[in-house]
Amino acid sequence: TVLGRRPSSSARTMASMVNSPALLAAACVIGKDCAAVNKAFYICKKHNSDPEACLSQGADVTTCAHDIVQTLSSPPMADAYMAYQKCISENHGELYKCNKLKEALLALKN
Repeated sequence: TVLGRRPSSSARTMASMVNSPALLAAACVIGKDCAAVNKAFYICKKHNSDPEACLSQGADVTTCAHDIVQTLSSPPMADAYMAYQKCISENHGELYKCNKLKEALLALKN
C-alpha cells in the first residue's frame, strides 16, 4: 500500500494478471498510447515532493496500461500478442529476437 491506501482495483487486477513478458510485449503500445498520461505523471512528480500529490496521475498511468493490455489480450490482437509474449519469454527478454512478431502485432494495432 501507498501511505496506508490500497492500490486501485485496476492496479490490483493488472498486477495479478500481467507478468514480465506480457508487459514487455505491451510496452511498444503502452509507450505510444499512454505518452500523455505518463508525461502528466512525470511532470507532477518533478514538481511535487509529496507522494500523495500525484496519486491521481499514477492511477491514470495504471489505468492506461491496463486498458492496453486488455485490448491486446482480446481478438483480433490476442493471438499476435500471445505469440510475441511467448517469444520474449523463450528468448529470456531479448526483444530483438522477436522483431517480426512485434511488427505483426503493431500491424494489427494500426
